[in-house]
Formats: sequence, structure tokens, C-alpha cells
Amino acid sequence: MEFIKIKQDNSTKYSIYSILFASIVTAFFGYTVNANLFFKFIITLFSWTGVFFSIKRFYSLKRYSLLPKITAIFLCLMVVQSFLHSIFNGEVHAGEKMVVILTNKVAVLDLVGVFFLTCILDLHELKFLFKASLYFAIISIFLLLFNFNVTEDSYFLGYVLLYTPIMLPYIKKRNTIILLVSYAISVFAFLGGGRQIALLLFFAILAIVVPKCCSKKYTFYVSLIICILPILFLFWSLSNVSIFELLSDNYDYDYDDDISVDTRTFLWQELAADMLRQDWLTILFGKGVLGYYKSDFFSMNYRFGIEVPILQWFLQAGFIYIFLFTSLICYSIWGLYKHGRNIMCQRASILIAGFYLNCYVSNLLGCNIGILGVWVLISMAFNPNIYNATDLQITKKLF
Repeated sequence: MEFIKIKQDNSTKYSIYSILFASIVTAFFGYTVNANLFFKFIITLFSWTGVFFSIKRFYSLKRYSLLPKITAIFLCLMVVQSFLHSIFNGEVHAGEKMVVILTNKVAVLDLVGVFFLTCILDLHELKFLFKASLYFAIISIFLLLFNFNVTEDSYFLGYVLLYTPIMLPYIKKRNTIILLVSYAISVFAFLGGGRQIALLLFFAILAIVVPKCCSKKYTFYVSLIICILPILFLFWSLSNVSIFELLSDNYDYDYDDDISVDTRTFLWQELAADMLRQDWLTILFGKGVLGYYKSDFFSMNYRFGIEVPILQWFLQAGFIYIFLFTSLICYSIWGLYKHGRNIMCQRASILIAGFYLNCYVSNLLGCNIGILGVWVLISMAFNPNIYNATDLQITKKLF
């Protein structure tokens, strides 16, 4: 087995706990346009602090194999070009431009997830993410039980579902109970109309059950099928067919109360119509982090931000970014299947595939503990210190 010696520093701890703090503040106070400016500043400050400490370790990419290393580097370059595109164009008033770019959760902060690829490099560093996740799960339980500021901005409380199932075989019984209670309580958000929570919960359960009941090969097949589903969704969306209508006989919905309301298909169609009017360079490289599109549904000629990650990234950084992101996802799932020697890798592959599907239908935008966790899962496929470890080694290393 190949293990790589890692130089120890506090960057991982600082990065994770900075993002954790920003996520907790967001959970309590929200992050809308009308949110308190002081709390918005705090959230932005700690988000960028977390990103900074991850970037500080980005030199560690040299330890990864050639293909993921090149893909990650080009993804970072696409983020930089998207940032520079908006800096140097004249579509936003110069005095407001940098403030919007650096503080808006659907501006550059929405693209920085790739920098978390080197946040965790060794098994012992996972304990920081595990502890942060438990703290956040406890906060989630409190908020959902006492209905404290549970608004559309609090949907990301379900983001803990994105990656924490990898923890369950290794953590102590009381901590397992905390996670399972947070999963159970998240059902109330689903019953209240949270389609996003329903999908996150579904893939969390799938990641727990499938590797336990099926072989490594069949777990890989499940992950593969999940990754193929977005292609069908893309076909349906651009063919004026709503998947939500296909799943229901009743088309007369109350938008606020029924999770089967179609709030996504028209976004695909509007962005497609807008991008087809652009030149090929815009299609390839996007319109920058402050990119906008024409929306007939919202009666806006300049709509900034789309509530679907893949569409938002396509708008900001173009087809090349989407291709690179998809390539990294596929390679990570294959790498976890090929190299993984523990159940954590099998669960990670399903969770990564679930995240990828959610990027086509849910609003997973921003920079928070859930997004950091997902990029850590992706990085596991390239890190021999994690995929070569046995379940017993992981347990001993963490506790």
C-alpha cells in the first residue's frame, strides 16, 4: 500500500472551522439581499478565510495523478477567467463591482469549491471535518425543532446530508445518534415543501444502505446510473417536458406548499434561449461571475443568478467549466471504485453522484460546510492516504 507523508500544519483546521462559522451565522440570520449587512460581512469574511487556507495548500495537487491534477488546475483557471471577465467589463458600476463579486453568494464564492480539493490530505485531518459536521448537525436540530429562522435560506441545513453518511461506521454511538436525529428532523423540512431536502435525504439513505447490502461493483453501478440521470433531465427540460408533470396527474399546484411544483424546467429553457443568442466564445467561457441572462418569466432583461448550480456555472464560466467539472466527478467515482479499500469510499461515490444530480435540479449554491464536505469526498479518489486505508485503520486514526 502506498501512503504519502504529509507536512503537518493548521490550514485544514482553520479552513474547516472558518467555513463552519460562516455556515452557522448563515443558518441563524440568512443571506438574502435584505439580510443584515453586518452578518453578511461576517459570513463573507469567514468564507473567504476558509477558502484562503485551502488555497494555501493547493501546492499539494502535485501529489495527485496527472488527469485529476490537470482537470483541477484548469477548473481553477476557469474560475480566475470568470472573475477577471467581470472585473474588466463595463456592465456593472465600478464602485459596486468588487463588493458584489466578493460578497454575493452566487458570484465568485459560488465557484470556489474546487479550491477545497486540498483541504484534507490525511486521515487524521478528517476528524476536523467530522467534529465540525457534528456541531453543525446539533445547530440544525436546534433550528428545525424550534423553527428558528427556517426560511428558504435555511434549506442548506440539509447540506450536512451531502457528505456525513461517510462518518457513520467510524464515529462513537452518541455521535451517530446526533447525525441520525438530524436526518430524521430534516424530514420536517421536506414535508414543509423542501424538495431539495427530500433529494439530499434520499441520497444519504442510499449511501448508507447500498454499500452495506451490495458489493463494491454494484455500488459503482448505482453511482453510474445516478450520474446518467441528469442527461435525461436535460433532454426533458429542453424538449418542453417537465419531469415533475410526468410524476404527477395534478398540474394545479400551490407554489408555496407543494413540492411537486416545477420551478426548474423553465430556467433551463430561458438560459438556453439566451445563450443561443451569444457568440461561441461566450458559450465556451461564460459571461463572468456577474453574468446575467434575459428572463421572460421574471420580466427581467438582466437577471443575475440562477437557482440551479449547473446553469449558474454555465452562465458564469461556460461549457468548458461544466465539462471539466463533469470529468472530475466521473473520474472521482471511478477512482473510488478502482482504488477504494474501505466502505467510506463506496459511500462517497454515491454521495458524489447524488450531488452531481442535485446540481441539475436543486439550489446548492454558495460556499458552506456542505459544499466543502462534497469537495473533500471528491478529493478522496485522488488521495492514497484515504483510499488505501482499511476501515480499521480509519477508526484507529480518527479515535
